[in-house]
Amino acid sequence: MIRPPALKHCHSDAESHTSPVAIQLTRDRGKSEQIVRMKKLLLALLLPLFIVAAQAGEFKLPKDKPLITATFPSDWKVKYDEGGLDITSADEEIYIYMDAHDNGSIDKAIKDTIDYLKKEKVTIDKGTEKKSEGKLNGMDAADFSWSGKDKDGACNVSLSLIAPTKDKLILLLYWASPEGEKKNAAALKAIIGSIKPAA
Repeated sequence: MIRPPALKHCHSDAESHTSPVAIQLTRDRGKSEQIVRMKKLLLALLLPLFIVAAQAGEFKLPKDKPLITATFPSDWKVKYDEGGLDITSADEEIYIYMDAHDNGSIDKAIKDTIDYLKKEKVTIDKGTEKKSEGKLNGMDAADFSWSGKDKDGACNVSLSLIAPTKDKLILLLYWASPEGEKKNAAALKAIIGSIKPAA
């Protein structure tokens, strides 16, 4: 995994954070069936407008033998790197890294990711940890998120595991400034919603 571009963080106090993946996993809990239907109808009517205007195209992961596909806004920087996808928002407030692993190698991948964050001087407030499990477009998924700090100030970090098959996992690292997360909320929702098993 290469070092992401420096994030242009806006300083704010760290607070409890729920990652975009966790929000997608839990978005309909506790809502009546009627409200859920109305929300889906509204989303179905409005989302194509955003997708036509803002989506760059479909990326496969891994590139040669895809397990999943995902779509990103046209002004975001997306590139293949060491077998994974390296993604930075247009305002450089959000960094995402996604790569694929065998179930047997996932522990090392998680350790490498945590070591990478330490190297980048990201500190995590363990007291803000949130865990979510559920389905993401039919795939089992688990998400761990924290509030923390990096060299620019407050940041939100999450680590998500998505299982497109029984023996493969997608590891998704998310690192963002709180302000950038708010500004890019609609794009993040569309990105997470676009992560689907490869056909």
